[in-house]
Amino acid sequence: MAAMAASGALHQPARLGVLDGLRGIAVLLVLWYHLWEITWLSPGPALDFLPATGFIGVHLFFFLSGFVISYPFIGALLAQRVEPTWRDFAWRRFIKIVPSYVLSIVVAYAVGYAQVQPNASTLPDLVTHLLFIHTWFPLRYGTIDGVLWTLAVEVEFYLCFPLIWSFFKRQPWVTAAVMIAIAWMWRAALHQCCYSTVFVQWEENLPGYLDIFAFGMISAYVFTRFGDAWRMKASRYVAPLVAIAGVVLLVALLESLYAYRFHDQWAGVWQINNRPLFGAAFATIALGSLLSPRWWQI
Repeated sequence: MAAMAASGALHQPARLGVLDGLRGIAVLLVLWYHLWEITWLSPGPALDFLPATGFIGVHLFFFLSGFVISYPFIGALLAQRVEPTWRDFAWRRFIKIVPSYVLSIVVAYAVGYAQVQPNASTLPDLVTHLLFIHTWFPLRYGTIDGVLWTLAVEVEFYLCFPLIWSFFKRQPWVTAAVMIAIAWMWRAALHQCCYSTVFVQWEENLPGYLDIFAFGMISAYVFTRFGDAWRMKASRYVAPLVAIAGVVLLVALLESLYAYRFHDQWAGVWQINNRPLFGAAFATIALGSLLSPRWWQI
């Protein structure tokens, strides 16, 4: 552990501007997707795949959550400091999510939006949404406000994180690999058992995204473990090329996903085997940018 502390974990920036930049890109992708859904405005044949697959911006949000949530714990572990308390962790997550989440629900009802959603039923909708379990009930999944499903996944990950961390801090690579395997098995099993029923909804629940969160966590580990040592080497100037390679991979994946759009339940089916590749692309972009000279960083 002492060797680990000496290798680059002692200096850990509290805020990483690169992650803010990636979060901004995720926001733009999701906004573009929803605007495209409403207007069908096309940026041209060569770029049609971007708005049509902009929902992948949500995957980037989950990747960033895996990185940011584990980052202070990894820093404390490698520097042999006291880890953040779980009380502090819970409070920070609560303040980040719950007030704005409840406000969005109140607004949805105040303007009458929630009442006109398919299958709307006030009491079941409110109970399941306030417990962040609505994504597990097909009739409640898209009620009140359809985009709230992402916050249910986030909160479920927060609740599972103490258990995940108990394994990750001992065996980070093995834990990440297990998370990736669980996510793949979950999606594959749903495809076999529930293709005509809950496949679309349940594939989007936490088990189906554990691989994306895992890539975020392992990226935080690699950056914290090796970041300082890498940035002191002349080879740091190769890092922008790594980030560019990640962008190329991401674009290729989006184009491949878009090309599959004529199949039934295309987005879900395509991602059964390919979703981890998005995690790999995000990790390559993030690490390449984080380890680059300042002139490159987003």
